Amino acid sequence: MQKHIKAALLSGLVLPGLGQVVLGKRWIGSIIIILTGLGVACLVYSIVLRFPFIIDQLILELEHGMVEMPRIVEITIQSSKMGNSLLEISSTWLVVLCWAGSIIHALLAGRKHKA
Repeated sequence: MQKHIKAALLSGLVLPGLGQVVLGKRWIGSIIIILTGLGVACLVYSIVLRFPFIIDQLILELEHGMVEMPRIVEITIQSSKMGNSLLEISSTWLVVLCWAGSIIHALLAGRKHKA
């Protein structure tokens, strides 16, 4: 398999930036990996912030008896509507752009390196 194809697959399927590291572009790869990690960490933080709402709603429901699965799903969906904050939107875009950019960069850098 050609090195630039392998690099693009690593960046796209394993970790954005890993393909750049394989191609010897360690600085660019490291920056992409750090930015992707930052974006994922912000998304996880945003999701964790929803837990108190879900727990509070479940406790209220449990006071009236057993909670059925459809109601749990409904509460979870309600909590997801709390999202779409600037943090979530920008973090999602950061991860997507790092992912797509690392694939494109790995393909182009690999072709230049090959030529």
